[in-house]
Amino acid sequence: MSPNKPLPLSAQNMRSRVRGHTGLGGLPVDLVQAAEFHRRGLERLGRSRATLQLYACYQNSFLRFLIEHDVEPSLDTLNPQFVREWQSWLRNRSQGRRGGVVSERQGVMTLKTWARYLLDNDVFPYDPLGRLRLPRVQKIHRKPFSREEVQRLVAAVSAGANPIRDRALVLLMLDTGCRVGELCAAEVADVDLGEGKIVFRRTKNGQPRVVTFRVANRRDGGPSLAALRNWLRLRDAREGVNALFTTRERWPLSTRRVREIFSELGEQARVPNCHPHRTRHSAATEFLAQRPGAELQLRSRLGHLSREVLSDYITISDPTASEIAEVASLSARWNL
Repeated sequence: MSPNKPLPLSAQNMRSRVRGHTGLGGLPVDLVQAAEFHRRGLERLGRSRATLQLYACYQNSFLRFLIEHDVEPSLDTLNPQFVREWQSWLRNRSQGRRGGVVSERQGVMTLKTWARYLLDNDVFPYDPLGRLRLPRVQKIHRKPFSREEVQRLVAAVSAGANPIRDRALVLLMLDTGCRVGELCAAEVADVDLGEGKIVFRRTKNGQPRVVTFRVANRRDGGPSLAALRNWLRLRDAREGVNALFTTRERWPLSTRRVREIFSELGEQARVPNCHPHRTRHSAATEFLAQRPGAELQLRSRLGHLSREVLSDYITISDPTASEIAEVASLSARWNL
């Protein structure tokens, strides 16, 4: 090895660098320290544990890439050339969706945000990744489920391994049009069985929303509300687990597991490309079929309105939640 070539970093001396001193003014002098500097800043800002883990995952991945290529992780290695090479390295090792391109895009977004943070905190005199473009991810256009497909899925649920839980899961997604992440993040306390409402607190736009799914003209409140009552009678969870939907091991049901459940149901019901997000497309399509032009009502229910637009909309229209729920309930209209 050339005497001028930097020695590769081991995990041990990476940790020693993190514990070491930073430069003048407490600023980091290399990327290992810059990652720790960023972590402490995020903690001061009160960022969630999941956010901290996301940044650590991709920052450590980039550092491992540098180590494998015998590159000292100086601050100037956070540059477009190395990041582009890291993208290919990351994509080839990813076991995620769409051949690793989703992970690649998330990784580049994370590094770009990290670079901006270092700029804002006087570590860099300019944004080193400011002109780096995000990789494109081809958008998947998912078709809504047909009535016949949903009926076959519900029949497959009844013959499945966890019929009571999975029936409540499928019907609630159909009637609320929620995202799978929103439902998996919901807790028991977020549901009002008397009113037939659920609060989705962890949403894509960060704004909690209340969705009514009780059908007023049905004594039981409609199939999804009845199914949810049945599930909550049997639901079991470990101490401290408040998730609305849990596994047989009594842990919170993950988004990955929900996708697997839909995939398994699709195979049994002979429904191709069975993905939970198709329930959201079904809810939107059927709602507009029943109420043509009621786009604002639909966007309000699905969480596609900003707080300002939603405030103006409610002032002008003020639709009753029960009326919207009756129109939106696919489970009641399709006799599921």
